Amino acid sequence: MQLTDFLLRLTESEIRIDDAYVDYSTTTFDSIATRSTLSLPISKLVLYPSDLEMFYPPLNRLSDSMIVGGDVQGSLPAVNLNDFYVIYGRALSLDANAYLEDYGSWQSSPLAVNIAQLLIDTRSITRITQQLAQGGAMSPIELPVNTDYVNLKALLKGILPDLQINLNLLTPSGDLALNGTGGYVYSSGDAHVDATLTTQNINLAQLLANPV
Repeated sequence: MQLTDFLLRLTESEIRIDDAYVDYSTTTFDSIATRSTLSLPISKLVLYPSDLEMFYPPLNRLSDSMIVGGDVQGSLPAVNLNDFYVIYGRALSLDANAYLEDYGSWQSSPLAVNIAQLLIDTRSITRITQQLAQGGAMSPIELPVNTDYVNLKALLKGILPDLQINLNLLTPSGDLALNGTGGYVYSSGDAHVDATLTTQNINLAQLLANPV
């Protein structure tokens, strides 16, 4: 089954898929879901608050569009998410890749998540949550950092209860690195982290908005 040059437009939002396909040899849903070859390249998904406010009215207080793209591929039940990106105005920019060996057993399946960049404009995020708070959607969030932006790079690899963790947080006030292991046990809700935190050229008094 193939889908070519698909374009869906709402009032302002749109989704564009150039060439997607599912290659399967059976007609039962279970077999298609576990033994098919999948390719779903999302060239561009543009979402405007005006098209979504019917589902969540507080979104009418926002003005920027969200742009999403990426390429979902795999020989099911294995799934790859390649060249995934999210852009929301100046507030957020994400570039990432991910792999899951068996989506049907995600609690114990080998996985990998590589966040090449998660760039956050801290003042824009604070402004957005304040706007949503005015509509009663949430409480305002003020990130506890005194800097214009933070940039997160991360690599998580293993299985959900036992992950190798490498995180790097880059800021104009210095950098933080977290390396070690951690995990989450879905059945019990227990989480654990055993990692080392290192810093480079860090100025905590400048970085933290409200230093202790």
